[in-house]
Amino acid sequence: MKTTKLLKACLLGVSTFLLSTAVFGQTTEDFETESSASTTFTDNSQSFTVTSQNGTFDIQTGYAGTGWNGSSADNRYIDNDAALGTGGTGFTIKTTDGTDFQLKSFWIFLANSSANVNTTGSLTIVGKVDGFTQYTESASSPFNNTNVGVNNGFTFIDLSSFGGNNNSNTVIDELVITTATNFVYVALDAWTWQTVPTNPEINITGNSSTIFDGDASPSTSDHTDFGSAIECDNSGTVVRTFTIENTGTATLNITSVNITGTHSSDFSVTSAPSSSVSVSSNTTFQVTFNPSATGTRSATITVNNDDSDEGTYDFSIQGTGSLSPLAITGTTPGSRCDAGTVGLSATANGGTMSWFAASSGGSSLQTGGSYTTPSISSTTSYWVETSSNGCTTARTEVVATVNTTPSITGTTPGSRCDAGTVDLSATASAGTMNWYNVPSGGSSQQTGGSYTTPSISSTTTYYVDATNNGCTSARTSVAATVNTTPSITGSTPGSRCDAGTVDLSATASAGTMNWYNVPSGGSSQQTGGSYTTPSISSTTTYYVDATDNGCTSARTSVAATVNTTPSITGTTPGSRCDAGTVDLSATASAGTMNWYNVPSGGSSQQTGGS
Repeated sequence: MKTTKLLKACLLGVSTFLLSTAVFGQTTEDFETESSASTTFTDNSQSFTVTSQNGTFDIQTGYAGTGWNGSSADNRYIDNDAALGTGGTGFTIKTTDGTDFQLKSFWIFLANSSANVNTTGSLTIVGKVDGFTQYTESASSPFNNTNVGVNNGFTFIDLSSFGGNNNSNTVIDELVITTATNFVYVALDAWTWQTVPTNPEINITGNSSTIFDGDASPSTSDHTDFGSAIECDNSGTVVRTFTIENTGTATLNITSVNITGTHSSDFSVTSAPSSSVSVSSNTTFQVTFNPSATGTRSATITVNNDDSDEGTYDFSIQGTGSLSPLAITGTTPGSRCDAGTVGLSATANGGTMSWFAASSGGSSLQTGGSYTTPSISSTTSYWVETSSNGCTTARTEVVATVNTTPSITGTTPGSRCDAGTVDLSATASAGTMNWYNVPSGGSSQQTGGSYTTPSISSTTTYYVDATNNGCTSARTSVAATVNTTPSITGSTPGSRCDAGTVDLSATASAGTMNWYNVPSGGSSQQTGGSYTTPSISSTTTYYVDATDNGCTSARTSVAATVNTTPSITGTTPGSRCDAGTVDLSATASAGTMNWYNVPSGGSSQQTGGS
């Protein structure tokens, strides 16, 4: 079945493009009347020949309902039957007699050797005339390669956009289709083409967008709406360029370009087009908008030419006249730390900018896009305006901010006994505090009012500063002190006989020694290197430790020994006749007995019980 359409602007498939042209025939070949295995087909009396590059391409009729005519499934299409493995394939469709045509679109099915669309590859199409390449376009995506349930797995190839270019009006007599990688099975259906027109065909674009003949809706997208122009002192103009294209097959002749309508005097043709435009060529003309009043200004452009059905190609144009075209479009305030100069800047959409110290009145301090204030010690406002051709904007405020550099108002150093972390803290007049391990440079170790150092084994100095509104104070040192815990280096216990006081002593590596009567807790009984116990009647253990810089050693025990004095529990006197030795004996509660010949003093005569 073949479908012929007459068109001026056509919505084709799922991709939309606009084409202004003379009336001519467009037809779609869906192969439903072609013969099985044929390598030729005829559409609208034009014969085409299919030539295989790799594999065998011809008319497929064996799988009803597997084709796609652009809107529904059909039964016949061109494909290659042979399984080719990998590496791609290709074929050519050419008018049998070499007649030129314009290809608009086709639907293509791309699959691997198992006819599975869920694969990857690339597609390249080359349009030729008389063997010379007119265009080459390639793509690897997007293709309908995931779901045969959509359009029977076919992908729409629109020559107005495939590969990013519009080749739908390019004259060819041959199309070469090649695939690569896994696309080895190819089916083609719904071949849409048209014969080449044989008369001039005018098309006008603005800003690369088609402006239709009779268009009555000006738009900024195609430059038929010129936008806003300065009315102030009649100094503002807007110039738009329009392109006249000849998409036909005969020379297009331009007679004139006229502007008519309510405000036609606000528009003028300031650059005329060429009087003739050859096939596939174009010419441009420029229209200048210079409003004489504010508000919307409207007119109509008419291009007189020899197109058979668009000999008076006309479209509406408009622009807006404005009394307030100038504006300060942006400002950049400035800031600094403490007193000094501040740099300010501004941008405008035109004119000369001037700076002032007041919102109105006064003299200009400076002209230009930037301004450096005098030395200021507090935040101050300045104002900027722009002027052009007698038009001046309102002044815009730009603030020069003076921020006070914060200060560290207090620090609390920290200390500990032996190695470990130390807690430091500080206060600031404002802002965020940062802690460092170097007096300058380096990286912040922590932010906030307090800082816990890493484990340190010796006294270390850290530094803190404060930052507020980009202003940073000098760094202040904060000491983390590590004190060594002292130790008891020696002790001297004491002893006595029977109840009474006992003298004890000890030595320490450093610090003050404290004496205790308990191994932990309790209260210090005395400080110093020696200690006299209270009166004790039995052996008692005391304890001593040493404290230096808040660090206290473990307690060391020191014994105060009380020994009981023994007694003579019995004696046995002796006697003899005349001169000679006498045997005496005695018993004691404990200890060693000594015998004397005097009641006190003297020397021991003998030891023992007899």
